[in-house]
Amino acid sequence: MEYRKICNVCHNIWCYTDDDLKENNKNATIGALASIGSLASAIGGTRYDMYEMNKVSNNATNKIKDFNKCPFCNSTDISDLSEEEFKLINKKKSLGNSATTINSNASVDALIKRIELFMEDDEWDDADLYCNQALDVEPDNGYLWLLKLLINVKWKYIDNKIVFNNSIKPLNDCKYYDKVQRFSKDDNELKSKIKYIDDEISEYFYKKAKDILKQAQTRDDYEKAFLNLMKLDNYKDSEELVIECEKKIDEIKDLNLQQIAEEKINSKNIMDLLEAKKIYKENKEWKDSDIVLKEIENKIKEINDNKEKCKNRIKKLVIIAIVMVLLIAIIVAVVTIASSIISKNKEYEEALKLFKAKKYEESIAILTTLDGFKDSKEILEQVKKEKAKIPISKAADFNDGNGFVGYYADFDGIPGIDGIIYVDLLNNKKATGKWRDDLDSFYIIPKDSVNASNVKDYVISDEAIIDKRFDNTARYIISPSSDSTGTEDRFYVMGLENLTDGTNETFNYWNYGYDTSNSDMKELYYSDTSQFWGGKTNTDIMITKLDVIEPGNDNMWKLVKTKRTEYPGWFVPSSGEWGAFANAFNISNNPIDKTYYSNFGLSAYYWTSSQRGKNMGAWLVNFGGEFVGSSFMDDHCYVRLSTTF
Repeated sequence: MEYRKICNVCHNIWCYTDDDLKENNKNATIGALASIGSLASAIGGTRYDMYEMNKVSNNATNKIKDFNKCPFCNSTDISDLSEEEFKLINKKKSLGNSATTINSNASVDALIKRIELFMEDDEWDDADLYCNQALDVEPDNGYLWLLKLLINVKWKYIDNKIVFNNSIKPLNDCKYYDKVQRFSKDDNELKSKIKYIDDEISEYFYKKAKDILKQAQTRDDYEKAFLNLMKLDNYKDSEELVIECEKKIDEIKDLNLQQIAEEKINSKNIMDLLEAKKIYKENKEWKDSDIVLKEIENKIKEINDNKEKCKNRIKKLVIIAIVMVLLIAIIVAVVTIASSIISKNKEYEEALKLFKAKKYEESIAILTTLDGFKDSKEILEQVKKEKAKIPISKAADFNDGNGFVGYYADFDGIPGIDGIIYVDLLNNKKATGKWRDDLDSFYIIPKDSVNASNVKDYVISDEAIIDKRFDNTARYIISPSSDSTGTEDRFYVMGLENLTDGTNETFNYWNYGYDTSNSDMKELYYSDTSQFWGGKTNTDIMITKLDVIEPGNDNMWKLVKTKRTEYPGWFVPSSGEWGAFANAFNISNNPIDKTYYSNFGLSAYYWTSSQRGKNMGAWLVNFGGEFVGSSFMDDHCYVRLSTTF
């Protein structure tokens, strides 16, 4: 079979057959199989094999033709072309390319005569060609525009008589009608021709409506007649016939509706009765509507009463059945529970023995199956904790000097990760440094900050955990050991979430208008404010000065003080501590890099707790620009807390 398409944009025509479609499917199959072969070669073959299979796949894919796209302009705005349309287009092309010429010296009257003869012989394309030629000579000739209109709808005008084809519509709905009206204003003869054609069209629709009305019985019949009459403009008695049709349509509509309602009244379905009730309520002018409504309501009441009786009987039967089932279930349950208790008690005792013998895996396996029997859940947690108590190293060169930097921390006694370790004071490979060669991020971690014999003892989890708040990397968790005898904190930890008041995550460093002459304010500046260890001290000092500062609602220190009541020991990191954190993870501003700051759940700007001096400036860390810089204290930045444990 041959398919023809035409582009609605460039108007080019192309064809394809069933054989072309089969060839497309064949090439698609070859391409898919070759792609699979290429993948297999990449896994288990050679690079040459993979290259060859890719070449086969590409060759086959390139041969696939998209028949839903124009091959000339690539537009998808295309249409199917029927045999008749194809022949018509070819005919027009042949006319355009033929040697037919129009005598340029021919008068308009001669051209009009040829046009009328062409119309008489159904030579519409030639008629249109001559009509356009005549209009080129006399573009304001109203009769030519009338002929143009008639050619367009293929109506003949022979010996001043109109001959319609099967497609008849009002004259004012025809193309070029506005031109006919425009150029016939001063031509009474043309006006009479137009009126004659208009009357013939009106007579056609009038007769058609009258014929329908003679045999009309249904609503559809009257609606068809109505539509024909609406095309007439006060022709003969068309207005009276329109009113008659509307009246008949309403009568039949009421009759049909009444029949529907009567059918539903005889139904035993309550929804049908409710619908019948609604119909009668909306048409109270119907005869005996009040009596019928009462009858419907009685039927509805009768059905509802019967339903209620039936429901009560079913309820009694259901209750009896439920009681019987419950009795059987209770008996079975009692027997089952008794057996289960005896069995679980044995397993419970065995799990305790295994726990005391430090056989944690076997004990956990049994306790997991006890489903909370006695205090098995609490015992299970104890066993897991004991099992997880793997003491961590205190060696100064552990993990190539990096210690446990990059491990998660959980130290508040509540299940869940509290932060990320960014400094291990026993393993200070990066004891001095700066982030991304930025001088203002320079930090020094004092040597011998802690003594291995005095630091607390810690344990590490037996499995790595992923926390989406950081970088989606599985990391082990460090926690304090319950058997620790040490007193000194070993780790610096950064929180995983920005500080927030519940609605906003950015805050002013101070409120806008504090008194710079206040001596207490000047005392807030001290030389070590940017040092690595300064964050906790800075935070303590700022919180004690809050009453002097009289902070506004956007002051971050006011919120820090509130949060400290919930999380004691947390502080705003100094610029040095932020530098150590950024350097520990090599944080960058490159979106395609794994160390991009957003991948760590970080925002672009964070306040430090460090002041720059008495000039009201404060240090901030700018991850978006990869530097530590200063800004006015009334700028907005994010805040994140750090702590030690």
